[in-house]
Amino acid sequence: MPIDLPPPIKIELQRSITEIPFLISDASRKTKEPKLKQFPYVPPLDSKPNRPKYDPPLRGLVHFSKVPLAFPEIASMRIPNGWTEENVIQGGAPGPKMHWFTRKGDDWSGLILDYRGVEPGNDITKELNDLFAAPPHEIKDQELKFLQERRVAARGLPDSAKIKFARTIDWNGKRVIESQGIEDDGNHFYGITYATTRLGNAPIADTTIKFQAKEAIFLKYLPAMKKSMRSIKWTDSKKTN
Repeated sequence: MPIDLPPPIKIELQRSITEIPFLISDASRKTKEPKLKQFPYVPPLDSKPNRPKYDPPLRGLVHFSKVPLAFPEIASMRIPNGWTEENVIQGGAPGPKMHWFTRKGDDWSGLILDYRGVEPGNDITKELNDLFAAPPHEIKDQELKFLQERRVAARGLPDSAKIKFARTIDWNGKRVIESQGIEDDGNHFYGITYATTRLGNAPIADTTIKFQAKEAIFLKYLPAMKKSMRSIKWTDSKKTN
């Protein structure tokens, strides 16, 4: 007996095409949109810390009056031949807190420009005012002991050092402390210390330019270092205190 099958079903397949619109801009047309500002690259905090951007290493006649080299009160200074900057420490405003120059092969020697800043709880404004307001004079005995106890010119008059001489003197138009001695570690030193703000403004701080080295190296380069410090031009050359 034959089986009746249902009639065949016609299945139609349809393809759906989705059109995605896009815009082709005309490069010849000028737009009125503002241009993006280009900002300078800022390196991450951990990339070469405490290193302002200047190259090659400092040597010869150095101008310290502009960022990133800016150092308190000094316009320029001539660095002795063969000495180049080995290290710099940031922290001063607007430039570095310390410049450290060395001569290759002379270990433990250094020409240092050191801005100490104001120590918390130790305002030395009055002491510096009184010291530099007095006529140029030798610093010794009770006055030296008092200044060391108060940490006035702590880099130029270290309290643990044997001071050979210390005196106030006019240095190219600015009153400074000139000092020389031997540190407790045996290093000899020679330097000048000055106030970093105009006297009468409080608080003020002291800054020291100092050459330190073992005795043989110290004696070898001391004349060149004195000549270097005498080459200083202050930002205000008319200032004497």
